[in-house]
Amino acid sequence: MKMISKTIVTMFGLGLFPKAPGTMGSLGAVLIWALVHYLWATPLTAYALIGGAFILNFIFVPLYLKHTKKKDPQEVVIDEVLGQWIALIGTGSNPLFILLAFILFRAFDIFKPWPIHKIDALGGSHFKNTISVIFDDVAAGLCAMILIYLSSILLQSNL
Repeated sequence: MKMISKTIVTMFGLGLFPKAPGTMGSLGAVLIWALVHYLWATPLTAYALIGGAFILNFIFVPLYLKHTKKKDPQEVVIDEVLGQWIALIGTGSNPLFILLAFILFRAFDIFKPWPIHKIDALGGSHFKNTISVIFDDVAAGLCAMILIYLSSILLQSNL
């Protein structure tokens, strides 16, 4: 079970990259999203991916945290996958919006502006739990998704 947990939370090793493992996890998420969108482009598929990522996060992140006794290990990138997929909702196959979703999500995840830093700090600065590990990325994804949605409205109104 330890090996399965490590494989899933590191997204098949992307989280083990020595530099920018979160960015590598997000990039992997974008590639999977693009492939799935190309093969099965339905809104239901997008929600199924996100739902599956939620389930994987809540099963395997706590197991990995318990096993490693780490608070928020950088090799855990399945939470970045979830957040990135949330950011990608509504981008369709528009490469500009896909790139924007990637950049915005990474910026929100790295810099953690309000309210993301509040979620990241759940339980205090000396305590990390599954909720804070996962939901700061969910919040970053939601913030990126909202900005992309607003951008698309602005672009459409100017056309």
